[in-house]
Amino acid sequence: MKRIFTAGLLATVASTVFAGGVIDQLYNTGVDNNKELLDDGKTEPHWTLVSAPDNNTYTLQTIAPHSAWAPEETGAVSGWINPTGYAYSSLDTGKWTYELKINLTGIQLDTVKIAGKWLSDNGAKILLNGNETVFSNQSSQTSAPFTQWTEFILKTGFVAGVNSLRFEVANGAGWYGGGANPTGLRVQFDSVNSASVPVPEPFTIGLAIAGVALAARKRRK
Repeated sequence: MKRIFTAGLLATVASTVFAGGVIDQLYNTGVDNNKELLDDGKTEPHWTLVSAPDNNTYTLQTIAPHSAWAPEETGAVSGWINPTGYAYSSLDTGKWTYELKINLTGIQLDTVKIAGKWLSDNGAKILLNGNETVFSNQSSQTSAPFTQWTEFILKTGFVAGVNSLRFEVANGAGWYGGGANPTGLRVQFDSVNSASVPVPEPFTIGLAIAGVALAARKRRK
């Protein structure tokens, strides 16, 4: 009888629910807080430029794409951004690093799966929390990364709390020729899967506490 009660108590304690699990801070480039496409020439509200080859500080801007880049199609849910607000600006060669902060507090890290795609001038690679991923279009010799989407799927490398997602854009990379030239980035998230950390149901917690108290009383008798 005692063993049956104990097993029932353990089953009660183990009962959990999964609530939420939504990653709110996953914003495409060039959108507002409602994830609607911004007009050209607006301040990019979610992505920041964390490093530039000229060591200057820039506030990212939404831009009309360069004529050589893939256009923003009708009904687009992402837009081009760059450091100056003008797609034809000649900017230094080197690494221009764009960053989005993603808060995964309360999310089960092994359930996170973020899929998307990007366009960049020139080639770019993805870093998650400072670590390089396998996703890069910097080695392409046959296609321009600003005309054809490069897809990615992130499933590992996440940490509890705030995560850093960076796109390191190599402007004027050797295979495209040197010298100052235009640069920009467009990122679009297509899908995301996640679940929240399991938490005990309030009713279950109450039953567990009552069960422990009852067990203690029986032992005293």
